Amino acid sequence: MQELNNLPTASIDVLIDLLDEFYENTSETETATREILTMDFEFISKVYGFAADI
Repeated sequence: MQELNNLPTASIDVLIDLLDEFYENTSETETATREILTMDFEFISKVYGFAADI
């Protein structure tokens, strides 16, 4: 699973910056956005052959 964790590091950093910007502007990401990101991560992990339990 460590290999899986290393794949999206740059993307996660960008996402964290985006979430920080939302927070600084008193806005929040919607539940749907979080769910979509989770589904995308699950799909990408499967494409790379990982069996992530998301």
